Amino acid sequence: MRPKYSSFNKKLYMQDNERHEDDELIDQIRSGNHQAFETLYHRYKVLLVSHAYQKLGSYDAAKDIVQDVFSQIWFKHADLPAVKNLSAWLYVLIRNKVFKYIAHQNVMDRYAESFRQFTQNVSHYTEYQVREREMQLLIDNEIEKLPPKMKNVLLMSRTQGLSHKEIAELLNISDNTVKNHITAALKILRRRLGMVLFVVF
Repeated sequence: MRPKYSSFNKKLYMQDNERHEDDELIDQIRSGNHQAFETLYHRYKVLLVSHAYQKLGSYDAAKDIVQDVFSQIWFKHADLPAVKNLSAWLYVLIRNKVFKYIAHQNVMDRYAESFRQFTQNVSHYTEYQVREREMQLLIDNEIEKLPPKMKNVLLMSRTQGLSHKEIAELLNISDNTVKNHITAALKILRRRLGMVLFVVF
């Protein structure tokens, strides 16, 4: 006769089994198994995006944060710590990333608001120029962090004034590839800089 399990015991068994599977995934990821990493990503992606969305109210920002966290996990996969509760660890990573994102957005919003106030009063033109240079340096710094090809295409478009076709011919790539690079670059910059990008860039 099979032993009878209470619903509580069944729940404990399922939790222990899931943690065992998570432990195996972490071990495989640590050894460089990308398939195990994808399994982990798809297992927790929806829950983590939902968690980040509750804090931010922006689905796009929530998806970007989860993507960033998993990118960092894979980038440092060989040095992953021993984790007793994987889901709790992932939630902490997301929470910390959300806090940094909110703090960064607050700084960007203050810069943008300050800039708008200065532009409304021409008597503060000198200070306005200083603020403009500060924000341009901020943008330049974020552009430098972009992947090399993406950065190169964006600068050729925005600073040299070249068309998509001209850039494509110079770099020997398709017009569509140029467009994709610029779209991806602007998406990253909008996420990092907020309104500052629209005011200056």
